[in-house]
Amino acid sequence: MQIKLSEKNLLDYFNIRESWQVCDVNPLPATDFVSRNSDTLLVTVGDSWTWGAGLKNKKRKQQVWGNLVSKMISADWLNLAQPGQSNQWMANRCRELYNISAELEYKKIVVVVVFTGAARSLEQNFDYIHWFENNSIHDFLSMLNTKAVRTITDKPSNVELYLSSNMVDPIGYTSSFKTWYNVLGLSDSYSVYTDMTGLQCLIELEEFIKGEKLVEYKQWILEQIELVENRDRFYLNDLFYEFHPVASAQETWAHYVGKQL
Repeated sequence: MQIKLSEKNLLDYFNIRESWQVCDVNPLPATDFVSRNSDTLLVTVGDSWTWGAGLKNKKRKQQVWGNLVSKMISADWLNLAQPGQSNQWMANRCRELYNISAELEYKKIVVVVVFTGAARSLEQNFDYIHWFENNSIHDFLSMLNTKAVRTITDKPSNVELYLSSNMVDPIGYTSSFKTWYNVLGLSDSYSVYTDMTGLQCLIELEEFIKGEKLVEYKQWILEQIELVENRDRFYLNDLFYEFHPVASAQETWAHYVGKQL
């Protein structure tokens, strides 16, 4: 049976309310779909940057980058994004999309995933004690992203997939094109893989780490805090409002992405 998407039935197929976070989040039940009667579907997947937080409510849907790109390529548009969510959340939404892709009325589905800081999600049933006994904290962020990417890249043949990131650098995957902050003309000399939300979860790992590895962890977490604080200075730029891209920064990113597709 063929599925025809609309904003009224998205929650039938996508568990937007799901949260993999141990930390507190406030997921919103609303998401976006626009039909242009196209045989191509653009699916944008991400967190608050891709959802359009920071834009004026009445103009958010018009100004958010996914809608702008879909106009550029004359495609229908599905926005699987929510503020505060994690890379694993994005992976789960991609899996749900892939599960129904054969029933959707599109010849081609273009998926653009914009990753956020690693470690915004921590699985409650994961054996952290055993993992840290056998692995280094320096490999932890890469491991988390690799798990998410494994799900996202296990896609049907009619899905064209692109990966990038917002204010963080890629780890555990190869980016398809520049990061969003680089496209905005921002750069620094170091690599940052998580953010303030991720740090809140990473600090909770201390109880699972013992002995000499605890010393290693404490040094590592201090380094991550310094890196994130330094990167967050970019938010002082007028390209951002309350840690999110303003309309002009959404448009700059949209024009860049549209040229890559």
